[in-house]
Amino acid sequence: MHGRGVTLLEVVVVVAIVSLLTAVALPNFFMLSRNRELRSAVRTLLVEIQRIRTFSANAKLDNIQQGTPSFVSLEQENQTYVESGLLITNNYTIQFFADTDTNPNNSGLRVIKTINFKERFPSSQLRIDVPTQGQQIRFRRNSTRTANSPGTIRLTSAVTGKSLEISISLAGLPRVR
Repeated sequence: MHGRGVTLLEVVVVVAIVSLLTAVALPNFFMLSRNRELRSAVRTLLVEIQRIRTFSANAKLDNIQQGTPSFVSLEQENQTYVESGLLITNNYTIQFFADTDTNPNNSGLRVIKTINFKERFPSSQLRIDVPTQGQQIRFRRNSTRTANSPGTIRLTSAVTGKSLEISISLAGLPRVR
């Protein structure tokens, strides 16, 4: 007849099994967390793209307060913004802008909002993959993307190596691929 309690061998086996499960599960949990941050960054970018498209189609900028544009009716506006869009300034920063001119020299460019993905999602080490710095994606008053604007933005997590791409059709509709 056995006494009450557990043997040392049983304790060692249980500790070994728990250690093995933890060693297998912990890296997967870490990757899941970083991938969630990547998806969150893409959702943030999609919302801001939709917002700037809406601005381009429906309203004009009156003033800027704390990075958020306030909109007024078209009749009340003293400045006509003919295009809006986003400017990829480096591998971590996107600026959303309104422009009084279709000329690409940015003479009438007015920054509405800036998102720095390195600061906003620091643990994922997100970067924006673009062929050239200073790339602009522009929207006309009818919310369509200008033909000479690039149609894709790729966000990559340096931690996981996973990338998500936002493609913007000529109709101006963004989608994740």
